[in-house]
Amino acid sequence: MTAYSLDHVALAVRRWAQAGPVLAERFGGRWTGGHSQPTFKPAQLRYADGMGVELLEPGSEPGAFVQRFLDGAQAPARPHHLTFKVRDIRAVLAAARSLGFEPILVNLGNPIWQEAFLHPKATGLGFLVQVAQSDGLPAELPANMPGAQPAPGRSPRPRPPRCRWSSDGSRTRTRRAWCSATC
Repeated sequence: MTAYSLDHVALAVRRWAQAGPVLAERFGGRWTGGHSQPTFKPAQLRYADGMGVELLEPGSEPGAFVQRFLDGAQAPARPHHLTFKVRDIRAVLAAARSLGFEPILVNLGNPIWQEAFLHPKATGLGFLVQVAQSDGLPAELPANMPGAQPAPGRSPRPRPPRCRWSSDGSRTRTRRAWCSATC
């Protein structure tokens, strides 16, 4: 089984607002959106290197999986899954089976996002491992998507661009670049 990217870490939270402001404003995440389903409400933050954090809030449906997951540990938040991107999900699923892991919640019906999970009891990790093959997701979820919701809080102010180096090797300040003694 070979992944080419650790795409995101998913955290189960009681409310997006519980972790979102810290992850966005203090750690520089950019909200890419969220939406509501009866079973859960996922929201995504992305960071400069492309790494993501997904927040999973319980949905309105009684006994929804995120609610059960949080109640089981009586925790306000806890790690839910890691998502690894793969180039050929069918080959990865076959490799997982050959190693004794039976994938669960396999969903190969959507060409944009195909996924499967490995159960925590099978891996011994204490959280789910998700493998996903994606032909690309939009950078932002469409506002007219069913159940779309604005992301909580506000995105942080953009950081200044990195220093620009001139041909003689010195740092320069321009209207578009800011330099400090540490760059």
